Amino acid sequence: MSQTLNNEILDHRQDHLEQLYPIAETIGSRITRVRQLASRLFGTQAVLVPVPGRAPAWAVAAGGFATCAAEHCFIAHTLARNAPFLVPDVAADARFATNPNVATPPSVGFFAGCPLHDTHGHRVGVCAIFGPSARELSAEEMLTLRDLVRWAEAELRISSLGEAQIELIEE
Repeated sequence: MSQTLNNEILDHRQDHLEQLYPIAETIGSRITRVRQLASRLFGTQAVLVPVPGRAPAWAVAAGGFATCAAEHCFIAHTLARNAPFLVPDVAADARFATNPNVATPPSVGFFAGCPLHDTHGHRVGVCAIFGPSARELSAEEMLTLRDLVRWAEAELRISSLGEAQIELIEE
């Protein structure tokens, strides 16, 4: 893999996360709807995960993930690719063999995620689905996941515009 999985990607996005945090306090229920629909559409658990960093987490998660080293982390791999990332059978993938989410129950059997971008195009998190059994996703299902990510990004934009409007009014 040519992309680096070190903390460079994670650290570089910290400023953007800190800018998003106040917005996230007002966006919770709208983002929750994206996660809930993803879970229902795919019959899986779904999660919206921010890039790890100093800022408080604003993500809405179901199930959640244990923390792990970047080289074994689904989120870091998704962010490094800056593209949809599918691992149909994580137990058979050597990159994730020591990931605590794979090695210990309840274990993850498959993972599919797409980067979540802020209004400036910076990767600020991942929208993902995962389940306990290995699973292939069709091209149509991957498009659906991408559409859900675009919806979540639109919700971030709407909230960002709302915050900017409030600042203007206050001035």
